[in-house]
Amino acid sequence: MRRSSGSTRSDRSQRSRLPVSELLRLEPVALSLPRGSGPLLGKIRAALAAEGEPLRWAITAVEAGPHGPELRIEAMVMRRP
Repeated sequence: MRRSSGSTRSDRSQRSRLPVSELLRLEPVALSLPRGSGPLLGKIRAALAAEGEPLRWAITAVEAGPHGPELRIEAMVMRRP
């Protein structure tokens, strides 16, 4: 039994002819987030999701901010044009 993926053969062949740069863009992102209380992972993921699909990220610094500690997050995100 064969499943239908919802796309036709011509759709797939059209996409395969596009250069990769037109399908995806990799971009560096740097964010500052207030440290706050509670778990960090959800806050970091939500902030990065607003920028694109994160491929990798790291907390690179904790700095003094006007309202308490701020985390510096650096990431590479994938965006679709």
